[in-house]
Amino acid sequence: MSLWKQADGPRPSGYLFFNRLAQQLGRELTLMKINGEFVRFRRTAASGEEFYGQHTSQTFVSQDGSMQVQVDVTLGEPGEIESVAVDGIMRVQKGEHTVEIPVQGDAGC
Repeated sequence: MSLWKQADGPRPSGYLFFNRLAQQLGRELTLMKINGEFVRFRRTAASGEEFYGQHTSQTFVSQDGSMQVQVDVTLGEPGEIESVAVDGIMRVQKGEHTVEIPVQGDAGC
């Protein structure tokens, strides 16, 4: 699943968040761009409707444990080739501070 800020329009040149499912246990790859740098996360929880190995509600924790990201999306229209659009909210928490970011994106195989 690739996500970007809703304010960036329908297809920006970069992504804010990317989650690829693991080919093998322990090989998860979730990245989020924070202050221009990519930070790795691991998925710790998932619930809701499943689509292309993703879920409509997912929780991720940074490798150092200092940040948590909650992604809640709704499914939109199917894409051209085995994909689906998504729309939602991403909540990023570090310590006592939480930032909510309206996001959109897509997921597929």
